[in-house]
Order: sequence, then structure tokens, then C-alpha cells
Amino acid sequence: MSISGKTFWLLSAIVLLGAAARFSGLESLPPSLNWDEVSHGYNAYSLFKTGGDEWGVTLPAIFRAFGDYKLPVYIYATVLSEVLFGLTATGVRFFSVITYTGRNHNSFFSFSISLIIMVLFFELTSFLFTSFFHSRLVVSRDNPASEAISLWVNIS
Repeated sequence: MSISGKTFWLLSAIVLLGAAARFSGLESLPPSLNWDEVSHGYNAYSLFKTGGDEWGVTLPAIFRAFGDYKLPVYIYATVLSEVLFGLTATGVRFFSVITYTGRNHNSFFSFSISLIIMVLFFELTSFLFTSFFHSRLVVSRDNPASEAISLWVNIS
């Protein structure tokens, strides 16, 4: 799908504004990491240093944490950000910021596609509705040939 220059710049401005809002104060807002972030950060750090999680399981498919089980994609991605930024709040939160910044872009296109589908649906239904009733009003019901013509108009 091709987008116009104006739409591209609008989309770029929205994505950059969202990224700036998420990256500003990444280390200090909120003031401390929550339990899940601490668990993700420690597991990612442990994976980086030892190849296992906090329980000693090597490259786990599911991470056991504070009484629950966490999916691995976020934790494995956090390993990469902790290699770049170290064991800091920025290292733990960086992957989350990147994914939510990408979500702005995806939301824009999802909304655009939904709007196009909705307009096409309403155009199609209004055409079918009007053509059905128009053919019923114009063509007489007494003649079998007119029924065939009516059916042909509705199908086309």
C-alpha cells in the first residue's frame, strides 16, 4: 500500500512524538522498577552471565518467577538491551519502549485499513440495498421474464 507524502510525515511525527514521550525519563519515571521488571531484568542478566535463569535452568522456554510463569520472548530480548545499557532501569525498559513505539505505527495502519474496509462495506451494502429495491420497483412481478431480469440485476 502506498502512502502520500503528507500522510508519511504525519505518521513520522506521531511515531517520533510517541518515542520521545516514552524515552524521556526512562531511567527515573516511574521512580523504581516494579516486581515484574525486576524479575525480567534479573533473569535477563542471569541468562547473559550464566546461560540460565534465576533457578539455574539453562535456556528455559518458560521462566518461573514470583509464583507465576513468564513467556520467554520479552526476557530474551531484554538480554540484548542489558548488553547495551547494563543492569539498569534503561536496560530493563528499553525493549518495552521500542515495542510500544512500533505499536504507534501499527495502530495507525490498522486504523487506516479498518477505515477503508468499513467505507467499502458501507458502499457495497448501500449499492446492493438500493439495486435490490430499485429492481423490485421497476420490474413487474406478474411476468416470469421480469423475475429473471430482476434476479440477473441483483446478482450483477
